Amino acid sequence: MRHYLVIFFILVGTTAFADEIFLNDGRVIKGKIIRVTDKNIEYDPDGPVPFDVFPRGQIVKIVYDDGTSVFLNENAGKREEGAHAPDAQPAKGAKEHDGFYMRFQLGFGYGKSTINDFKGDDLSFKGASTTFNMQLGYAFIDNVIVFIENSASVLGSARASYGGALPSGDTKTDVSISNLGIGISYYFMPVNIYISPVISLTTTKFDGSILKGSSNNGAGFSLSVGKEWWVSDNWGIGVALFGYLGLDTVTEKSLDRKHDLSNAVFGVLFSATYN
Repeated sequence: MRHYLVIFFILVGTTAFADEIFLNDGRVIKGKIIRVTDKNIEYDPDGPVPFDVFPRGQIVKIVYDDGTSVFLNENAGKREEGAHAPDAQPAKGAKEHDGFYMRFQLGFGYGKSTINDFKGDDLSFKGASTTFNMQLGYAFIDNVIVFIENSASVLGSARASYGGALPSGDTKTDVSISNLGIGISYYFMPVNIYISPVISLTTTKFDGSILKGSSNNGAGFSLSVGKEWWVSDNWGIGVALFGYLGLDTVTEKSLDRKHDLSNAVFGVLFSATYN
């Protein structure tokens, strides 16, 4: 009788602590997992058979004797022989530059706007700048995004100079440079460093005691080089150096005369990107 009790407890203990393999057809196979490969699950089943194999495609999940569950699909890891817990595999499309793209950038720097030969000499405005960019696009090829950009750089209370000298009185002028353009971002992976050129249609608005009004439509070009860090599967934050150059014209209405206008803005951009 005592021998039967020993055998009974051994069998109960073996069953209680066996690994469980859940199949697609609803069956549950109990045994001890020997090895998990890319194609098969090798295990020692309960009963007289010492070894068996199941293809991974027939298995929904494995529940190990310590309670650990592993789902055998594209989002699950696998447990190799001797490992205690599975290594997580990233979801498809996670931390990759593909599909829909959206980026917001806020930057600070320095800018200069110059009207050539305005009433006999160059009229310039210089000062600290604030830049905001919004980009919407799509990655038709992995790591290559084509986007539309709406951006603005503002030189608030810029200091005016005429012919290199400071005019008398209140010379502070707000200069707003608006752009609508198309650009490309190319990411060097896996370091997640990007380069992003943009060509745009530009307009400049002046609001001050020396000059009020808007320029004609001109052309602009910007280039930014930055680095991003993933904070979730699809969101990243980053920092970039950028430069912008714009060419436009200003019409002096009293003489019906056009003057060349050049804009330059340089600085640092901080970004939040969804991709």
